[in-house]
Amino acid sequence: MDTQRGARGQERNTRLQAYAQIGREGTPAPMEVWGSLALSTESIGTAADLRSSPSDPDLVIVMGVAPAGKAIAAALVPAKLAGKARRNGEEVLEGLLLLRHGDLLELGDNRIWISSSNTASEAPYDPGEHGEGARCARSKAVLKPGEAIVRCPGTPQRPDCGLLFRAIAWPIARCHGCGHDPKQPSWTPTVPQPRRSLDEYLERYLDA
Repeated sequence: MDTQRGARGQERNTRLQAYAQIGREGTPAPMEVWGSLALSTESIGTAADLRSSPSDPDLVIVMGVAPAGKAIAAALVPAKLAGKARRNGEEVLEGLLLLRHGDLLELGDNRIWISSSNTASEAPYDPGEHGEGARCARSKAVLKPGEAIVRCPGTPQRPDCGLLFRAIAWPIARCHGCGHDPKQPSWTPTVPQPRRSLDEYLERYLDA
């Protein structure tokens, strides 16, 4: 988990997570702790476990990056795998590929989904850091110095929301600024269903 300073000193915790699926019949499994991942046509693992290097021609290396815009990770695609690896179903070229929350990276029958989630931590309201006369975005009450507050950490689509809430009011409902829901469970991938050929549909129809 990476802790980053948000606007005006508020801490925000960002967790980068990957889900891996080996083979089309497998189930996506979370890989929460990783520095870099290696995706090949045969396996998925950490780059260290596979003793790979960023220049390995048989592997796509995936690394977390400091958030820049909506990018949260990057994949290094070697020339040998250009046109064979796919992001969200589209073939990718050689070089550095930026990945966003929810992106699916595929090579052969193996898949990696990239995701991130932000959690907010409580902090005492400080007019010098958070602004004079600030109000709770939910109750509209004027915040008092030293009062426990939470700054909305945003969503992957809107990471810089930053609305202030009294800590007691934060978990009640979604943030009306960005839609972040503190009660919502962690994101999990939706596995694409394989496309059936016309012959398969005809066989199923005739067998019915």
